[in-house]
Amino acid sequence: MGKLLFRSAALLALFFPVHSQASGEPHIRLEPLTSDRWRVTWQLERPAARLRFARAANFFREKQWQVITPGYALEREAESQLLVLQSGATPQQQIVAEFDVYTEPMIKEYQAFVRFTDGGLLVYTGHLYLHDVADESAYASPDQTPNLTTLDVQLPAGAQAVVRGRVHANAFRWDTGAEGDGTFIYFGASEPLETDHLLAVVDSGIPAWLRQRALDLLPRLFDDYRRRFGLQLPWKPLVFLAYDASDRPGYSMVGGALAGLLQMQISGPAWAKKSAEAGQRFDYLLAHEAAHFWNGQLAEYRDIEESWMHEGSADAMAWTALHELGQVEGEELRRQRSEAINQCFFGLGDRPLRGAAARGHFHQFYTCGHLLALWTGAALARSGAPVDLFGFWHALVERARQDPGGRYDQSDYFDLLREFGVDSRSRRAMRALVEATGPAKFAAARAGMLHAGLRLSTVPGPPDPAWTHRLARALVEHLLSQACGRYSFNGSETRFVSRPIENCPLLNRELVIEQVAETPLDDIEVAWRRVNRACRAGRTVRLGTASDSVAVACQAPPPARPPRFSLHGAATVGPDATGSLPARQPGAISASQNCRDFRDPVAVLECVSSLRGHPPASTLVGFSTPGGFFQSWRDTASGRTSGFAKAPRMSGVASFLPS
Repeated sequence: MGKLLFRSAALLALFFPVHSQASGEPHIRLEPLTSDRWRVTWQLERPAARLRFARAANFFREKQWQVITPGYALEREAESQLLVLQSGATPQQQIVAEFDVYTEPMIKEYQAFVRFTDGGLLVYTGHLYLHDVADESAYASPDQTPNLTTLDVQLPAGAQAVVRGRVHANAFRWDTGAEGDGTFIYFGASEPLETDHLLAVVDSGIPAWLRQRALDLLPRLFDDYRRRFGLQLPWKPLVFLAYDASDRPGYSMVGGALAGLLQMQISGPAWAKKSAEAGQRFDYLLAHEAAHFWNGQLAEYRDIEESWMHEGSADAMAWTALHELGQVEGEELRRQRSEAINQCFFGLGDRPLRGAAARGHFHQFYTCGHLLALWTGAALARSGAPVDLFGFWHALVERARQDPGGRYDQSDYFDLLREFGVDSRSRRAMRALVEATGPAKFAAARAGMLHAGLRLSTVPGPPDPAWTHRLARALVEHLLSQACGRYSFNGSETRFVSRPIENCPLLNRELVIEQVAETPLDDIEVAWRRVNRACRAGRTVRLGTASDSVAVACQAPPPARPPRFSLHGAATVGPDATGSLPARQPGAISASQNCRDFRDPVAVLECVSSLRGHPPASTLVGFSTPGGFFQSWRDTASGRTSGFAKAPRMSGVASFLPS
């Protein structure tokens, strides 16, 4: 890790008065008027009558911006926002607009401004980009790169600017063309943290324990990723971390990546109190988003339905890195990985992973992608490949760099697995999870994971709070979809709030949901049984609270509930997926052992794989079945079983005999 360098506060005194750097060249001039109001000036190549903004941005400008240049006004054209010359006015080569600082979040858009509690401010440049409509024939689409890519940036008094890995103490000119979508510029007095491989601005108003946590973790995290990926970023990564001290209950985290930077904001009073849960959430957000510098910015996926590759791997890599850096214990690492697998299996149901975006279930790309990333690492190890999951991504990124668009897709992913020697059985099972319809893909996934050295065992006993919440949420989703065909709700634990649904008389108001079928959601086993019986009989089911509920006519039972699983294997307790099961001390075992469920061949194999430690170098594993006797060899040292047979039904005992 490079030596930490903090910029001297003396730089803040080097403020140059606002002055014009403008020449006749086209450019955008951005300047502060007060602490809450800014001005933008577009110096065009020639007078223009119609200019199109690169981003419509939910048309926020219509309420927030004032066009100063006479004769111009903001107008809409379909989904585009334009600056249009009014009838009878004279076209100008220079157009000016002013606007107040606007920090409201926008749907599927970057915030125009993000405030820091210490007075700092982030400004998103992408909302300033536009181009002359007369020149649109030069672009593949109206929303493509604007032809104004040079910014003249003026600084507020007493502030410095941070952009694209550099700190500016006074006004500067800068070509934004490389950013494409635009970027964030920081203006303020917070001292950046700088190392050889990182520049970060952390809000000095953030709770002290979190600020110190960020300053400690960020340099180590980026050094760890740089070492593991083995890829040098072409720019110094930039991290902006802001704090919103709002009084909204709980805590929230929002963030996103742009070329060369990671921008995050945390909010809520719960962050003020130091806790292990809050610290882990915070670490995870940093680690997940930081992984995207390598697996999402050096190259990109082609299709949003294939984003399981970069979202899932970022999750797997984040927890791996946090474990190695001492932020997460081995048991918590195992729990997080097991949780991802459970959420994947539960959320997919009979549907393929591909299509999750179209269904509005983008979170499945994280959970199922996490599962597939773990599986990838284990399969690589089992095949004897010279790379782990990080090395695999190194190769995938390098392959994408050979593509003119710098992109990779699912075919590249599976082709690379084949090139690294991962067998066709593993690749087919992975593809089935992504593409196949029906529940059989889960049995194939479990068998394929076991083949790679990742064993799933069923968790007995009553559901824990996380599983109860998931069951409760699934039950509420099912009933709301029966009521209106669509739904919108949020909540935590076993209390949900349904938002009003337009053109749905039953749910045209906000509804608090704490019970279904006259049963509290925290008694989820009973609630599920009652709803299942009522739906099978075509009866109504009430949902809401004891004093306020609605009756939903349920025509179809809720989906079958998958069991809860726990993941075992070396990949669950160490930083890397090795593909082998965890070693146990050698010891004698009995000549025969009953495995509990011989109806499911996958369960038999899991049971057999859990029995290890026999002194000989290898053990013969035998199954007696109605169709005959099947056997395989198990290597005790590595914990790997090969050649096992899959039969429709199995019975009897598994016998272990010295080789």
